[in-house]
This record gives sequence, structure tokens and C-alpha cells, in this order.
Amino acid sequence: MPAFSGARMRARRDALGLSREALARLASCSASAINKVERGEMSPSPRLVGRLAGALACEVADLYEPDADHAAWAADVAAHLPGSDARFLVRVAEAYERINEFEAAAALRDQAARLGIDAEEGA
Repeated sequence: MPAFSGARMRARRDALGLSREALARLASCSASAINKVERGEMSPSPRLVGRLAGALACEVADLYEPDADHAAWAADVAAHLPGSDARFLVRVAEAYERINEFEAAAALRDQAARLGIDAEEGA
């Protein structure tokens, strides 16, 4: 399973010139949580990862270390998301397609379909 990379998150935050506090406000979490995630002391939830990616203007996949078993990770994430977060699956699937991880994208799109989300429109 790919590991969330606090170092990648910090590099992106630094590149944007954001303080931990500013990122925390943008991602609707605490600055302490940002600090812990960056240092690897806390693993962010899928929901927080989505908010962090949005706040950092990057793709969710950009915040993870590369891993050969994207499909298994994608299926695991998909299985743990509540229906209200199903649109997130489509965004992650699109990110995987951009890096040619089609098996992982298919697993996410399948889960989105089971949750009643149109994977083509993300609606």
C-alpha cells in the first residue's frame, strides 16, 4: 500500500509559501495535525488527504510515495469511504489514470459505481 508522504506534503506547502497554520485553515484541520502528518507521527484520513490535496492545489496521488500495488491500496481506500465521500473516489481514479495506473483507477471507479456515483461525471 502506498504510504502517505509527509515530506511530499511539506515540500508542496513550502513551494507554495504556506505556513502550517495557513494550510491548516485551508484544509479545515489544526496546525498540530499538519505538523504531525508532516513528521509522520499521524496518518491522515482519506477525507483529510482530499482536503490537503485541494488546499495544496495538487493531485491526491502527489501526496503518496510511489508503490507497485496501487490497485490493492485503491480498493482498500474505496472500501472505507462513506457514501458522502464517494466523489473523492472519482478524483483519485482520475489521478491514477494520469499516471497510467489503470487497474487502480478501475477499482476506484467500480466502488464509486457501487455507491451510486457516476464515475464519468463525478456527480
